Amino acid sequence: MLNRVMLQGRLAEVPELKHTANGTAVVRFSIAVEDSIETNGERKTYFFTIQAWQGTAEIICKYFDKGQQIIVEGRLVSKTYTDKNDVKRKEVYIVADKIHFCGAKSREAQEKDMEVSFAVFNETTPEETELTEENKMSNYDELIKKAQKE
Repeated sequence: MLNRVMLQGRLAEVPELKHTANGTAVVRFSIAVEDSIETNGERKTYFFTIQAWQGTAEIICKYFDKGQQIIVEGRLVSKTYTDKNDVKRKEVYIVADKIHFCGAKSREAQEKDMEVSFAVFNETTPEETELTEENKMSNYDELIKKAQKE
């Protein structure tokens, strides 16, 4: 069976890193995604809850802020629970296993994001990272995979 979701949107809130009892990093936040279909000249906006773990959670909290664009890849999860008033509820959210940077506001901001990303990947500071044309073409997936292993 296939359970794969890919969304591009803007963070609706500042992501806040938390840790489970055993120290595992986790973040839960919402993104606003605009519908591609217009109805009466307007596009509807949908809000989706995203949950990320470990290195992915840490990258999101360190490099993303409210209003920034993000691409999220993951799987859809559905949970049923009983709330404190004994009412059965259902929750649907996306567990992110990959995230991608996108939509920087300016070329300067894009290059700064790349410098920071490459610095994290190379375990250096942004100032120590030489941003070459070759580096600019590198794949962010390597950065995400490394962070998820940590």
